[in-house]
Amino acid sequence: GGVRCLEDLAMPTGQYPRKIKPLFERLLAKAFPEPNSGCWLFTCYLNENGYGEISISTSKSRLAHRVSYELHKGPIDVGGYVMHKCNNPCCINPDHLEVGTQADNMAHCVRTGRIARAERMPQTKINQDIADAICASHKSNTDLAQQYSISQALVHGIRRNKLWNRASR
Repeated sequence: GGVRCLEDLAMPTGQYPRKIKPLFERLLAKAFPEPNSGCWLFTCYLNENGYGEISISTSKSRLAHRVSYELHKGPIDVGGYVMHKCNNPCCINPDHLEVGTQADNMAHCVRTGRIARAERMPQTKINQDIADAICASHKSNTDLAQQYSISQALVHGIRRNKLWNRASR
């Protein structure tokens, strides 16, 4: 589980109508500006990955950084990922958030060291030298896949600099 918000735990229960504040107001009330980084730290519920979550109904919650992005900048395209330029998962500062694809998000994670580059993962069949050789080769994806015992999709991804970020070498 995650950390619960102290103000929510201290709220008394009973049979009375509770006034619900607008989502924008509730989101900002749970943000703590951190002066050194400029991050707005979400101070309520954090999930197991450190991302803030905010209730949007009695039975549904959403990731706080996505809600912040939508409230400040507008809708997120279907399948869009809201990425943290600051690499702080509990930050909800809209200036630190940008939308991208899953591939953009994974490349950002590799670039910033939040996940291991492929060559440092034990199940990887190739290394940086092989990735460079694949990019320099004039052979077909099929031939290279057979040569290195990898999939054609991996060869294609390496050549397009999507699955193996050669720039972060």
